[in-house]
Amino acid sequence: MQDAPFYQDPQRQSGRDEIDILRYFSILRKRALLILILSLTGLALALGLSYLLEDKYQAKAVISPVKEGSGASGGVAVLVQQLESVPGMSLSTPSSSTEILALLNSNMLRKKTIEKHDLLPVIFSRRWDKEKKDWAQGKKRPSVHDGLRSLEKILSIRHSPKDNTITITSELENPLDAAMLLDKLLGILNAHLSDEARRIAQSNKNYLESQLKYTADPLIRQNIYALIAQQIESSMMAGVMENFAFKVIDPPEAPDRRSSPRRQFIAAAGFAISLSVAIIIAFALDFFEVRRARENTFENKRPDISGLETR
Repeated sequence: MQDAPFYQDPQRQSGRDEIDILRYFSILRKRALLILILSLTGLALALGLSYLLEDKYQAKAVISPVKEGSGASGGVAVLVQQLESVPGMSLSTPSSSTEILALLNSNMLRKKTIEKHDLLPVIFSRRWDKEKKDWAQGKKRPSVHDGLRSLEKILSIRHSPKDNTITITSELENPLDAAMLLDKLLGILNAHLSDEARRIAQSNKNYLESQLKYTADPLIRQNIYALIAQQIESSMMAGVMENFAFKVIDPPEAPDRRSSPRRQFIAAAGFAISLSVAIIIAFALDFFEVRRARENTFENKRPDISGLETR
């Protein structure tokens, strides 16, 4: 005997779905006051938390590395290619985006910025007493290493390969301090790259001058003199140009609006989470209420067999 094929009446199934939906709405309506109270409580807590957080302001600067070749041609270009293979020789401008990114992320540059401009009171403004111009009583005096760790959170550095720009942002409680921190950091970066360019140019010049005594060929000597002149020019440019290694496309300015906390987002998220929790609690209460009612009904319908047991 074959089993009868399973068949479910679509109208009956549709009716069940409608009953379930109506039951869900009935539960929500029954627990509406509870859901409202819990949702508003969550909203109030989220708003309260957002106002406990300190306002922070984000300053931004955009720079573009200046990359120039040696500008050599003809016999000088051939000589440049030969000298580039010599350890320690670099006849091109050392200001690639890779180098600048590495320096901006380095503790060396950040430590130099903190120490030269005394930025610990700016980084740890809550511990600093502006009136006494000293660390607040009972507050631990931060170290430079503490400042370096804090800068990991304060600074953000992004590179855009498409247009070869580097965006640096800083976020602090004081908008003027946020802009000032970027300004000092870029100043130290430019000074470091300029000093490094002058050092390399002087080292190259010394090496090229030492090679003159090893050749009597007038053409080679002429090319060497051209490279020496180029190194002198590079050293002079590094000393006088304000932005030798990079161009400042967007200088840092004090922001007029806070970047965090995003109180509207926090409030909306708090309300959404508390509303979801309130609905879950409402259905849970209904489930346990129905279960308890069924257990009571079952207990009332059980036959009394106590008299039979005594017999």
